[in-house]
Amino acid sequence: MIRRHQIGVLGEDLACKFLRSKGYFVIDRNYARRPFGELDIICTKNGVLNFFEVKSVSCEISGEETKVRDRHRPEDNIHKYKIERLKKTATCYLSDKKIDPNKNWLFGVVTVRIDPDKKTARVKLFENIVL
Repeated sequence: MIRRHQIGVLGEDLACKFLRSKGYFVIDRNYARRPFGELDIICTKNGVLNFFEVKSVSCEISGEETKVRDRHRPEDNIHKYKIERLKKTATCYLSDKKIDPNKNWLFGVVTVRIDPDKKTARVKLFENIVL
């Protein structure tokens, strides 16, 4: 049985590969300087900085349907409290990297549903989420 941490690492790796296929350039991963948050993937696309949260779950994938083993969708973990923490962490990232705080940046979510038995995955991208 694959462990939760392994699902998370695999999900982030698959998310990076997927983002690259969509024209994003990954510049940083797992920025976690502050106790209130971590940024999973930082990318640029068309000169715009993008912060992506990755949510991965183990599930059964058959045809068009997926059956999530822990009975929730990965995007359900993005709630108001989480968004506020991500916003704070993004602000810290800009400061630490000496990036103009007025620079336009976007937030997104990548969900990854992994079927470890079949060694398949489904990736979904939610871009330009308003914070």
